[in-house]
Amino acid sequence: MRKKVLTSILLGLACICAQSQEYEGTLWSLPFLSQPSDAVSLSLGACSLTGGSNAYAAFNNPAAAVFSEGVFDLAASAGIFQPGKSGAEQNLSLGVSGFVSERISIGIALQSAVGSQYPVCDGNGYVSSYFTPGQLRLGVSAAWKVFSFLSLGASGSFYSQDLSAQNALRGFALNASVHLHTSLIDADIAARNLFAGLGSKYPVPSEAVAGISKRLVFSDFSVKTMAEASYFIESSDIRTGIGIEAGWKDFARLRIGGNYGASSPLADFLSAGLGLGFRGVSADLAYVLSKAPFGNSFLITISYKLDKKWKSSKEEQ
Repeated sequence: MRKKVLTSILLGLACICAQSQEYEGTLWSLPFLSQPSDAVSLSLGACSLTGGSNAYAAFNNPAAAVFSEGVFDLAASAGIFQPGKSGAEQNLSLGVSGFVSERISIGIALQSAVGSQYPVCDGNGYVSSYFTPGQLRLGVSAAWKVFSFLSLGASGSFYSQDLSAQNALRGFALNASVHLHTSLIDADIAARNLFAGLGSKYPVPSEAVAGISKRLVFSDFSVKTMAEASYFIESSDIRTGIGIEAGWKDFARLRIGGNYGASSPLADFLSAGLGLGFRGVSADLAYVLSKAPFGNSFLITISYKLDKKWKSSKEEQ
């Protein structure tokens, strides 16, 4: 059974790789809201609902944070989307989430993307100034563990997008999610970016998302598989993502993932990544292998998790 699941996922990744050489180029408003904020979710085919960092719970999955193994999660990420192209963006983000009680966690996350500066010409065709496009979002989240196996979460984000002096958007987006944790499988459903882009003439990435994940442990080795699907409410487009993470203890992790949805904000891509960890500190790298439109994009994330077991042992001493 396990071999069949892994084989199916690998075949899916191969299909995504074959399809990712072409881009249909749908115009979106606020596509930035769909970009992965951490290296882990980017390397897993943008499976941020089922595989994203808990430090970015405000963007990824608010409800899952309350099942974190750490007292708090802290992360910082940096990278470049579409390097070497006119639309290249320098991406920076910070995130933290932690418990305020045994059943409640809160979080805050910040993400910014700065594009390449370009000249602005006056009516006579002369350069009068320069403009640097930029995008920003700030989110806060809260989660409640209703039962030992079920949690609810919600987050709100303020966003700002300035693509030109005449093209600026400001607004608020709402996320809500439900996380089911069992010994057999984890399952998630979420609504993302609700109420974003009010008044925009292009569709915004408001979406309904569902995902499942399963972790198998073999002594010191583990394998986690995940899959999720999104339905974009305004455009009726569909996106699917799948990912595999193989790990040795808590020290080393290898990841591969694929995103399929040529007309979605993220288009088609195949990604890979690796991570190293020691005593709660992790360094993760993600790289997009496909050509267009996000080819060669990369993210690096440095994170720290204060483990609950470590805290308990210190308190006993």
